[in-house]
Amino acid sequence: MYDVAIIGAGAIGLRAAKLLEGHKVIVIDKARKIGGHTCSGLYSTNLGKFIDIKEEWVENRIKKAVLHSPGGIELVLEKPGTAAYVINRDAMEGWMAGQVKSEIMLDAEVVDFTVGEHVTLKTTRGTVESKLLIASDGGDSLVARRLDSRPAELLSGLIALTDEECHDGHVDLWFDKAAAGDGFLWKIPRGERTEYGIMATAAKFSSLEKFFGLKGYEKRFGFITVGPSRKTSFNRILLMGNAAGIVKPWSGGGIIYGMQCAGMAASVASEALKKNRFGEDLLGRFEAGWREAIGKNIELGMMFREFYKSASNKDVDSFFSMLKAGSLDSLDMDFPMLDLG
Repeated sequence: MYDVAIIGAGAIGLRAAKLLEGHKVIVIDKARKIGGHTCSGLYSTNLGKFIDIKEEWVENRIKKAVLHSPGGIELVLEKPGTAAYVINRDAMEGWMAGQVKSEIMLDAEVVDFTVGEHVTLKTTRGTVESKLLIASDGGDSLVARRLDSRPAELLSGLIALTDEECHDGHVDLWFDKAAAGDGFLWKIPRGERTEYGIMATAAKFSSLEKFFGLKGYEKRFGFITVGPSRKTSFNRILLMGNAAGIVKPWSGGGIIYGMQCAGMAASVASEALKKNRFGEDLLGRFEAGWREAIGKNIELGMMFREFYKSASNKDVDSFFSMLKAGSLDSLDMDFPMLDLG
């Protein structure tokens, strides 16, 4: 019997496991090896609050972002120093896994679970029993589906990696409804390679090819959730990360919010184990905690998301014109509400 079972050996699940040292923990992932997640790895410097960033992970440093409207209006968000890192996520997660003393079971897909006096997980490698379950099993989370608590939207994230060497210090994002529907496109300089991407409900590689004129490239695909699940704390279960839709609605990025939530989940789990209480009365503190810490930023992002989904390209141009009249350089890319008074 384990104290805690964590589904998902990505950065968020691994952080939770590290913080739960001293308890009997198992991390389960359907992947055959650590890493391989579809993620741009463009993380703000806020990442350094949660993990010591190793130089060998950093493929590039970004000082500014250039946002392009359909009509060619540009918004430039620039910092005097490094604003974000382009991280090799496989390398980062490999290092994190090496720091975890708990058991990590790979190539083990969770196909079913039951909750009673403990949690029983049925996996393709056998049965696992634990007192508590923390689910960080991605955008198409089995746990969220079974609990009828899926995030508001499930989008597709497509990445095309080319061998073009690019060390530019800026990223580009295009908000064009004709090219990306309800999403956006981007270009990220990865040093030895260049990344082109699209996030949208109906994202297609053909859209990337047409917009950027791409031909030969490496394809990557993943699900991205937007909009938090109706509930993230249950009897003996916590939902976090992409599985719970706790991400930035304006970009789909979830690493910073996820790392923050991993700390909260580990703290609540530790208290539950100490008191031997696994009901929603105690585990509900996780949900209350993350909603207080980052809920307003997510609400702001959802307001923008709803506007953008129904907007025309003309509306988007007008919105860009309005924003261009002010200064956005002081905005925190993860916590914009901190700069709104």
